[in-house]
Amino acid sequence: MRRLLWVGLAAVWGAVPCECGAAEPRILCDPNDPANRCPGPSCVCVPDTLEIVFDATSASEYEYPEDQAFPLEDIAVTVYMDVKTEKCQGWAYGVAHDPEALDLLSAELQGTDVFPLMEMFEPEVEEYMTQGVQRCVPGTECRKDVPGERTDGGGWISGIVLSLMRPVYLPVGKRLSIARAVYALKKDVGREGTKIEFSDQLAKKGAPRIVLNLTVEGRSRLWAEVIDAVIRRGGGAGLEEERFVRGDANDDGTVNLADPIWILNELFARGPKTRCQDAADSNDDGVVSLADAVQLIHWRILGGPGPKAPFGACGPDLEPDGLSCPKGSVAGCP
Repeated sequence: MRRLLWVGLAAVWGAVPCECGAAEPRILCDPNDPANRCPGPSCVCVPDTLEIVFDATSASEYEYPEDQAFPLEDIAVTVYMDVKTEKCQGWAYGVAHDPEALDLLSAELQGTDVFPLMEMFEPEVEEYMTQGVQRCVPGTECRKDVPGERTDGGGWISGIVLSLMRPVYLPVGKRLSIARAVYALKKDVGREGTKIEFSDQLAKKGAPRIVLNLTVEGRSRLWAEVIDAVIRRGGGAGLEEERFVRGDANDDGTVNLADPIWILNELFARGPKTRCQDAADSNDDGVVSLADAVQLIHWRILGGPGPKAPFGACGPDLEPDGLSCPKGSVAGCP
């Protein structure tokens, strides 16, 4: 039975978390706009997408508790690309943040899915990502030699060519991690929050503004959609925490094998989003992950430990964390 359990998970084991709790996609390149030479073979837009995901929540949204002390350090994010276009050879993009709210601690390529494909990696590549980055002042042309049109800091830049010696392409049909970054939140940003977002309003000191680009067979293309990240304070007026049953991820009133399947679909197959994330966090470790699905399957099939409280009846989260369960998100708990 144990072997069957792990064989059943093998089909998704190699995948990475998807967009549970993610923000709405932002159109970067409209394939219906003739200005983008669309439709047709010369269309600049490609269906690939970029997304920024918080490691702690496996989502593009992160909420911290109301009594959080600051600075809140070691907020790790990963940039993922859903590769749908053949023969992708490189890319360039910027990731911007508000320097009044966030400090960038690091940005790197090592440890990502694409790192083994890079034949030209040198340590200086990661230094390039963060050093000498400037943010364009809104309403200006962001000229490099005009005072007042740029400010220091506020983001990082990734510009990658996989190889100049031979054809090296990203594998199609895969969701790949292409960069990692760590931030520290310096102050309370309230319910409105602060964004970590893809941007072309960044530049290296003394260089032109970054141009967002996905290189496909030597041609410049642009991602159709991107999903930015937001960090905000949880709770607050009108956002009371809901009573829920831990483990009932699909909110059908019963904790059974359908719930781990729901979690796996959400994490790895772009399935429906769990409205009450706390319900999907069966082991109550503050993260919705593969471990929650494994625990539920282990409990139902092998008689392992059940979900943490509240379980068996509706109740509040006894140990609040960064996950959310907004009022009205659970149909079965009045």
